[in-house]
Amino acid sequence: MPHNVNNLTFGVEIETGLPHSASISIGGYHNGRTLSDFPVRGTMNNTKWKASADSSINVPNHTGCEFVSPILKGVDGLENLALACERIKSMGAKVNTTTGVHVHVSFPSNDLAALRRLIHLVAHWEAAMYATTGTKSRERSYYCRSIKTPDARNATYTNHNQCRNTFADRYRLLNVSGLLGGGRPTVEFRCFSGSTNPKKIIAWTMLCLSLVEAALNGSRAKQWDMPETSVARERGEGRGEKLVKALLNDLWVWNGKSRTAAQFGHATYTHAFARKQLVKLARKYDEMDEAECV
Repeated sequence: MPHNVNNLTFGVEIETGLPHSASISIGGYHNGRTLSDFPVRGTMNNTKWKASADSSINVPNHTGCEFVSPILKGVDGLENLALACERIKSMGAKVNTTTGVHVHVSFPSNDLAALRRLIHLVAHWEAAMYATTGTKSRERSYYCRSIKTPDARNATYTNHNQCRNTFADRYRLLNVSGLLGGGRPTVEFRCFSGSTNPKKIIAWTMLCLSLVEAALNGSRAKQWDMPETSVARERGEGRGEKLVKALLNDLWVWNGKSRTAAQFGHATYTHAFARKQLVKLARKYDEMDEAECV
């Protein structure tokens, strides 16, 4: 039976700087304090959001805080995420180039064929993934570097040990080290820029869920490199915008119609909603290209 985005669990980490006056208790790194006043709708077993310290966050005159979601699922999980973002914004949270958003999606640890399809899919569309961030800072960051290394390209996926050694570096756009190391049955997308904007974060989450769904339901691995000539470019489009549109068409359109298997079943959080947000971010990304050429 095909996998569906609404059956995949997910989690989100939102890195921020909080004002020193914020009335919140922040736990240690990977040892967050429970936030009892955050939403629980859409969570598994009514678990709670947590606040953790993170020394990599450097927002001047603010305290670094990573908000870690509980395990979320389906449209209620997206609603939870939106409400949590608004709560975080109300605290006066700030973001900059030292912050990011990480999205975890459940993934079977024993399906190396599906993992190969996911890694090749992300490699194929890597430039588009960076364009969805709306900034150049993420693809230049040490913490979310390209997955397109020679070892990754040549991986054969014959056994877990080999894959674990090949993908041991977690500071990549796509991090699968926890999955292969037995730590957690999820893959992590690390490329997204710092934000507390619920529209952006939900659109990124929908994109990640759809990438995983496509990999799980696929039958063959995507070509590792995407020929630039294979994507048509409309008048006035920047490179990032054309790549993001092509990525979304690849995931969400079939014979001119939306893929029903990838619909999220939400009145607001639809493919059209996510497409609008992601294309807008890609245009912002392209504007940075133009500015650097001046």
